[in-house]
Parts: sequence; structure tokens; C-alpha cells
Amino acid sequence: MDHSLTTSTCEPLPISFTRPFPERMRWWSPPQITGVHQESREPSAGRVEQAFARPKKLRFSVFPALLGVCLLLAWNICYGQTSADPAWQELESRHTRIRYRSLDDLRKLNRSVDYAPGSWGLKGLFGFTGSENFSEALPKKMDALYERVQQILDMRKKIKKVSIHVYPNKEQLHAAFREIFNAPCPVRAWYAHEHNTIYLNAKDVHEGIVAHEMAHAVIDHYLLVRPPKATAEILARYVDAHLFE
Repeated sequence: MDHSLTTSTCEPLPISFTRPFPERMRWWSPPQITGVHQESREPSAGRVEQAFARPKKLRFSVFPALLGVCLLLAWNICYGQTSADPAWQELESRHTRIRYRSLDDLRKLNRSVDYAPGSWGLKGLFGFTGSENFSEALPKKMDALYERVQQILDMRKKIKKVSIHVYPNKEQLHAAFREIFNAPCPVRAWYAHEHNTIYLNAKDVHEGIVAHEMAHAVIDHYLLVRPPKATAEILARYVDAHLFE
């Protein structure tokens, strides 16, 4: 049987007009062509059944969904993230909010940042690297650095506390940068004015990096109009150079 779709060549039905249409002919209608198949020629009862028939179920393939899940898991593994990442915790000081996911990250940050109140020019002499609990020492270090940055810049206006996000490794830090800016991460740490947040890698940080990013936070909030990026970078590097004087 030829299933190709062609124009109709049906001959007219031999209907006599001297008599009324038979009852079975009144409900007759030409078949509708869908694709290469034709619907059966049924009376109105068939059409009523079709009108109230259940809609066809959509066919759903599981393979694309599984493929998408596998790709998502692979991306998370590549960037050092999994769905089992612990929730953010917070350690607050006078000037900062330190956010972290594990105490080990906090401990590494405390060991890497060698600074303390009154230690200008005497780096490490009064450090908190082992003399007290790191959860108590780290907030003091951050406040001391923040106040030193304000002193160097001579910008002592009280501003909103700056957040510090601590990541355990470079991969997760870079993943955070990509999520925010949708671009590869070209820096070891950064400050985002829109979130008033400093982003650090616990394995690659020191007091100079923290002070540099704090300088950006102080500059952006002290001045009524934010300076150009080049100007802010010069001031932040000036803080780096005079941190221990």
C-alpha cells in the first residue's frame, strides 16, 4: 500500500438527491490525514470518544538527565567542590566577619598571617601563632591589620564590617571567582566592593595580602566617590610597602 501523501483522487459518491440522506450518511466526513496514516471513518460516537480521550503521555528519555548529572559532578570535582560541602560558619571581630567552612582553614589562615597589635617593625615578636587559641588570636590579628591600614591611609572613618571568605585551596577560590565574574581567576586574592567581601586562599596568603585587600575596602567606603581602579591599586600597594614601618 502506498503511504505517500498525495492530493485526493476520490470519485464523488453516487448519492441520489431524490431522497433524503440516509441517517448513516449524515455523520460522514472525509478522513483527516496525519502524516502517512489516516484516521478511521467512524460516526460521531467515534469523534466524541476522541474529544474526551486522554492526552498522550510524553516520552522522556533518562539518558540526557543522567548525562547532565554526570557532567555537573565532574565540574564540581575539578573545582574541588561537592554537594557535601559544609555550611559557612562565621567568626566576628570589631572590624571583620571571617567566614569559613572548616576549623582547619581557620587554623591555616592564623598560621599564615603573622601580625599582632603593636608589632609594627617587630614582625613576629608578639605574634599569636601559638601563644593562644587560634579562634581568639585570628580576630585580633585581623583587627590589628585593619586599624594599621586605616592609620597608613589616614582614613579612620567607621564603616561597615568587611567580610572575609576563607577557601581551603586555589581550586575552590578560583571556582568562587568564576561564579561571581564568569571569568578565569587571575589573582591570588581579591576584594569585591559589591559584596564588601575579601576572598582568600588559606594555603596561599600572608599579612601583606590581607592588608592590601583591606586597603581596597577602606578606600572604597571612606571616599564619597570611589576612585579609579588604578588609583586605588596605588594606594593599596602603598599600604603593602609601609605595613611594618
